[in-house]
Amino acid sequence: MKAGRMKYRLKVERPEIVIDEFKAETTRWIPGKTIWAERVRNVGRRREEAGELFPDHSVEYNVRIQHDVQENWRVEEIGGHRYVVVATVPNADRGMLTLVCERLNE
Repeated sequence: MKAGRMKYRLKVERPEIVIDEFKAETTRWIPGKTIWAERVRNVGRRREEAGELFPDHSVEYNVRIQHDVQENWRVEEIGGHRYVVVATVPNADRGMLTLVCERLNE
């Protein structure tokens, strides 16, 4: 991995389960670090669910392996979209971690 290719900034958010007074669980998103990333792959397509068409957007980023990012966390590209990390693929030989992400529809 070359540092010159890391031109995208990602804000990382990790989930925290909060239990209220009625014992109901809710997820609160705790903001974390802002890290540099290299965009490896960017795919857009449409998907059909229950007879309706929805945009489906996925992206893969390479980040340094020292960053603590795990599955089901969120990343937001500064000036772009918010994504859910669906998988992390470590590559210790190159010192990187590949984040496989899908766009979050809120």
